[in-house]
Amino acid sequence: SLGFLIIFGLVNLANFKLRNETNSNFLLPLVGFILCISAAVILVGYNAKHSPGSLKSSLLVIVIVVVFSVIYNKLGKKMQTVLDEDLRKVING
Repeated sequence: SLGFLIIFGLVNLANFKLRNETNSNFLLPLVGFILCISAAVILVGYNAKHSPGSLKSSLLVIVIVVVFSVIYNKLGKKMQTVLDEDLRKVING
């Protein structure tokens, strides 16, 4: 699906960027990223022509995931501070 291709492409891109730290091959993650993004573009093109409804639902899911990720990252930092303070109080008595 589109979501999988995007996520797997981003994982390949992250591995490519961190290849020095992970001792990764230079070519494999780069080719993986290019192929995943290419497949995603082909999938979008195909769905736009043959099944616009499935394309709309895929894009809706991706938008929802991005929105919740942004909210979680914004609130997660605040929640972590509060939870850490509460944990320190319990540990320190």
